[in-house]
Formats: sequence, C-alpha cells, structure tokens
Amino acid sequence: MMWEIKGKPVDPKRFMPFEPLRVLNYYDGPRIFTFHDSDDALCLACWSDEDEKHSRFLVVAVNDRIVAELEGGLLSVREALTQPRLWVVDWATDGTIAGAWLVAHEDVPNDSQPQPRMMLHRAERAAVSRSASEGTAGRTNGKYTRTERAADAV
Repeated sequence: MMWEIKGKPVDPKRFMPFEPLRVLNYYDGPRIFTFHDSDDALCLACWSDEDEKHSRFLVVAVNDRIVAELEGGLLSVREALTQPRLWVVDWATDGTIAGAWLVAHEDVPNDSQPQPRMMLHRAERAAVSRSASEGTAGRTNGKYTRTERAADAV
C-alpha cells in the first residue's frame, strides 16, 4: 500500500504526456527523468513508491541549469526536488496518469523521497565519462543515451 497523499488534487492532463525526455536513473524502468508537461515546461520526476497498479512520482518544474547541476554532482536529488511547487503523480501501468496532487514538501514521508545527500548513481556518470574519454560509442534508446559499458564502470 502506497503512502497517503495530503494535498490538493490537480488536473492530471497538466503532466501529459508523462514520457521521459531524458532518463537520469533507470532501474526496472525510469526512476529519475525529465519530461515536458502540457505547457512544454521542463519537469523532473523522481520515483517515490509503487503498488501493483501504479508508480508514484514526485514532480517539480526545473530548468536546464538544475538538471546540469544534478548530473554534474553539484546538487543532490533531494535538493533538485526542493522547488516552490511539488506535485505527486500516480502513473498507471497502462501509461495513463491516475491522479495528480499539489503537495507540501513536509507532507511527503521521509522514506518516500530521496535521502538528503543522494546523488545520481556514480557508476552511470563514470560510464558516461569513461565512454567519452575512451571513445566508446553510446547506443540510443528512445530519446536518451545509455552507454554500452555501463556494467563495466564500478
């Protein structure tokens, strides 16, 4: 059972299409990614919880600088999520949005948000750096690039 949402329901269409533009962390599906909302604003989504029917994401509007600082290790994931507005989006297994809410940061349980100093996975950043320095070609998967040698970088 997922955590109880304390917030104001908002129109889920705001977040459509809820399709990753750039995946920053992937584990059995995109866990941290950017996407454009219905107004074409850049957003950051971070996995929070799931059950058999839905994946729950924390969503904030961001800009390119915040994404670059997150990817560069200058911001933790939690710092990147500390924006004036925070939404919770429940993404159904059929690809639709089952619900969306505007919430206060303090109403998200600590165990359902990134730990305070959690950075993007170092191995992924190392693999990207290593592939660039060694000339290893990346493969394109959708709209984002994953490296051939990600499993080698530890």
